[in-house]
Amino acid sequence: MNFRKAIITGSISYKESPLNYPDKDIDAFSLTLEKRCRFNPEDISKILVKHDDKIDFISKIKEICNIWDKEKSNSYELLLFYYSGHGIYRQETRASYLQITDDEFVSIE
Repeated sequence: MNFRKAIITGSISYKESPLNYPDKDIDAFSLTLEKRCRFNPEDISKILVKHDDKIDFISKIKEICNIWDKEKSNSYELLLFYYSGHGIYRQETRASYLQITDDEFVSIE
């Protein structure tokens, strides 16, 4: 079984330094996976965090992964994660983070 899945994410929820195109990035990347890498559309999950969204980013990713875990028979050939948004590196923790909103950060670990 060719079990390949992708989570394509992005954020347009920044008040400081807003980004204009994460939604277009998500669509373009998904289309590229379908056309060039032969992903099935149903194997691509998209998450776009918008202004004033009350979405819990990590919970949404876990929800998608739980659904996939129920589908798989043995193991995945490929799991792909893509994020279009701000990121930061914090010297004090020596760690990198995805910046989901102006005040919400998710460690890449």
